[in-house]
Amino acid sequence: MSGTGPAVSLQSSSKKYRQMTQDYPLTDIRMHDGSRDFLSLPCTQGPDSLWHSLRGLDHVTRNSFVSAITETWMAFTWRGWSIAIHDPYGEYWFFADDPETPDTILQEIRAHFLQAAL
Repeated sequence: MSGTGPAVSLQSSSKKYRQMTQDYPLTDIRMHDGSRDFLSLPCTQGPDSLWHSLRGLDHVTRNSFVSAITETWMAFTWRGWSIAIHDPYGEYWFFADDPETPDTILQEIRAHFLQAAL
């Protein structure tokens, strides 16, 4: 998970968030704990904004938000699938606890955070 990735194109908007227009591919990197690293996005908003973007979504349960000076971990469920996000090195790394989480679910998550420009 390097700091290099697709270029980001941001559009100005009257909304609180700016929309990313670049499509970021899903990845399938298996971690030692069995989880799947499925997405990396640049940090264009702080972790509080990312966490806030999940509020009010009926299919999401926010479970934990642990923030320190150098990094943040957050965990939530999306349609019953457990997801974690970590923010090292200027990127958000997305993990599915169950590596068999359907790509359709992971694509929904990607679309949500691209729309929120996070």
